[in-house]
Amino acid sequence: MDNKLNCIIIDDEPLARELLKTYIFKTPSLSLSGCYESAADAIKSVVEGEVDLIFLDINMPMLNGIDFASLVPASTRIIFVTAYDRYALEGEPLISLMPLHEIEELLPQDIFMRVHRSFIVNIPEVRIIERNRIIFDNIYIPISESKREEFFSRLGK
Repeated sequence: MDNKLNCIIIDDEPLARELLKTYIFKTPSLSLSGCYESAADAIKSVVEGEVDLIFLDINMPMLNGIDFASLVPASTRIIFVTAYDRYALEGEPLISLMPLHEIEELLPQDIFMRVHRSFIVNIPEVRIIERNRIIFDNIYIPISESKREEFFSRLGK
């Protein structure tokens, strides 16, 4: 696919970086152009490079993700990642700057679909559906009633 989004990962946790790499490599519309263990290490890449999307940890030493986000060009989108529940409320106002419908517009429509007001899924990765829920490794994603017909049509079921 020629229309890939260049993305980078910024996370101080090695396991989190590896997990994010796995998801990115499984997503045909994403191209990983860098992986950094600190925001300070990534600044040059973000300012000089063509980065479309950053997977950014919130809780990092020296320069945290929320502070780093204020340095990122407006054209670069950010998905905050964290293992800490306490940051959900702190990060929420920033996340609301990019509503899910804007993320949806960035993703290839032939591969991704919004199945619920809170969820977008990679259609080719859907393997298990049970009781109008998509199951990904013990994660249950509801299929809203308004999206159900289109979803099953796109799956060919």
